[in-house]
Amino acid sequence: MRISLPRGGKSSPPLFHSLIESQIHPTRRTLCQTFAAASTFGKPNAAPFSELVKAARILDVAERNGRPIEAEVQVFSYGPDLAWVALPGEIFTELGLAIKLGSPFPLTVVAELANGSPGYIPDRKAYAQGAYEADSARCAAGSGELLVDAATRLLVEQHQKSR
Repeated sequence: MRISLPRGGKSSPPLFHSLIESQIHPTRRTLCQTFAAASTFGKPNAAPFSELVKAARILDVAERNGRPIEAEVQVFSYGPDLAWVALPGEIFTELGLAIKLGSPFPLTVVAELANGSPGYIPDRKAYAQGAYEADSARCAAGSGELLVDAATRLLVEQHQKSR
């Protein structure tokens, strides 16, 4: 199943409000400033790391020109007792646990970094906490929950077929 993960933007938490306008409609000045900050990486007197992370995110969003990140979710099963879920990116543990809780299979294995790598995919709660993973995430808050919903739907469908 292919789903679209929204890019950071209006649904982003307050931590990103200062970045929202530059992510949605980056001006030439914003892009030039961002590129200048990003180009200092690895050099003496480089911009602070957190600023480099934000710069990379802004440049990525601008390059995608508003297009969402396409993500593929796959489910494989072996009878009615065992299923594997393959997700793109580095998903947070809480998301994997939510998939396991919603799965009708007694044993469900969740594999991340399958089908591409759009980077970190935090759960909604992590965005408000403002750690590195959420700051550098290329997708908006709620994207991880979209993956959980898609995986759970596929698991239920697959389980019904395996009976």
